Amino acid sequence: MSLSRVIDVNSSMTKGVFQFLKELCPPFEIIDCGGDMCLVEAIKSAKIAPEDVIKAVPLATTAENSEYLLAIVPFYSSVDLKLISQLFGKKYHLVSNKEATMLFDDCDEGSYPPFADIYRMQCVVDEQLFDRKDVIFQSGSNQYLIKMAAADFNNIIKKANSAPIASVNAFNAIDELSNSSKGSTINDILSTQTSAFKNEVFTAGMVTELTELVDPNKKLPHLPLVATQLINYLSDPFATPSRIIQSISSDAQLSSQVLRYARATCFTHSEKIDCLDEAVNKALGMDLVSCIALSIASSKSFRTPRKGPIGYIALWRHAMYSATLMHALARRIPNIQLRPSTAYLVGFTHKYGMFALGHMFQFKYQTLNKLIETQANPTFSGLRDRSKQLGPTLLALNSGHAALGAWLMAEWQMPDAVITAVGEHLTSDYSGDFCVYVHLAQLSDLILQNHGIACGIKMENEFDKSALLRKLGIAEDIVKEVTKQVFAGNSEIECLATRLAA
Repeated sequence: MSLSRVIDVNSSMTKGVFQFLKELCPPFEIIDCGGDMCLVEAIKSAKIAPEDVIKAVPLATTAENSEYLLAIVPFYSSVDLKLISQLFGKKYHLVSNKEATMLFDDCDEGSYPPFADIYRMQCVVDEQLFDRKDVIFQSGSNQYLIKMAAADFNNIIKKANSAPIASVNAFNAIDELSNSSKGSTINDILSTQTSAFKNEVFTAGMVTELTELVDPNKKLPHLPLVATQLINYLSDPFATPSRIIQSISSDAQLSSQVLRYARATCFTHSEKIDCLDEAVNKALGMDLVSCIALSIASSKSFRTPRKGPIGYIALWRHAMYSATLMHALARRIPNIQLRPSTAYLVGFTHKYGMFALGHMFQFKYQTLNKLIETQANPTFSGLRDRSKQLGPTLLALNSGHAALGAWLMAEWQMPDAVITAVGEHLTSDYSGDFCVYVHLAQLSDLILQNHGIACGIKMENEFDKSALLRKLGIAEDIVKEVTKQVFAGNSEIECLATRLAA
């Protein structure tokens, strides 16, 4: 396409990009998306193949005087921050929307051209882009994309560092999201700009990634009002039992389920429980009742496929066993930073990312669910070999569900310990804030897997049980004793899980 034609298209690219391409003179094509659109909308409107699209992701070091780096990866990928940090010997994180707008000051918000030289940054590109025929990328305007031969694009950025920096992301079912979901849209979330992510891993970058990969008009799981009230009570040092009882009592179904929990022998009390007041004051205490009620209330938010190895019923069964086991173990671990009630909530919610995947990507999730069901001993690598089409979704189920779950917990304003544990429970070497909950979740998952209670697929990289016991400061004979006690009451747990999934 001639550059004179570009000028006639209402300044279809920024002045910086225009001058840059004018000097280099590569052949290219302007794609008119028909209006001011985000990248996902532009791809759908222009009916272009998403696999041809690449994106520029701005990164920054965590030092006081930030150094910036532009990572160029396929559209359906995330940036491997750990690898990039290792390559450059500096710790990088995704920049916020506000900071990115300042860096690309002549561009529309969200439209970042993959030309680092224009914006005085270093550049690193995923090496798989060198094998493509064509690439399509943002022009700096939300109305137009640029298409160029990959060879010409590679010549332009030939001085850039290259490495396998893209990690597969599963949020690639743009047109397969459920229309029946209820809750906040991703655009709603961006308008409030949550500050709930305390951990560097879950800064605004996760929200940015999702807005690029998920249809922004689709709905996220909605948290019931009573659950929101309970979250506020858990963070309020002046909350009273009467306020919590009043809140739970407003939902008759929730009240009856909490009472069933309170009467279960797995909580090791001998009192006869006839009402919520007795459940709080005689048996479980205010914190644990709040966490149990919050778990039950939040469980109603998802529309995940019901049956199958990663279906609704199987996931709630795992959640019930995990919560009960983590609560029982926490009571035997001499650590003042560990609250058994919070351990219960972590155990119940740390797989919520899988529920969210099933809720938001029902078609592919159900397809994967059925594929797992056909395998005697399914593993991630074995399933990936069986279905390359589901590869990205499968990999997200393996690791990406943790980040999605943590993002959702932050949007729901869950306690910081829960957000961190949900996001880091697959990180074997995690040692940051609330690590005791992370290690306890890992130990629980390992124990449950050895008892045949897993979330559909066996973990291929098992955690080191001895190392976890050392980190938690608990002897193996105590773990065996607690585990035996929990499984002695498995009929009650199975009953509670069945009622929860009803």
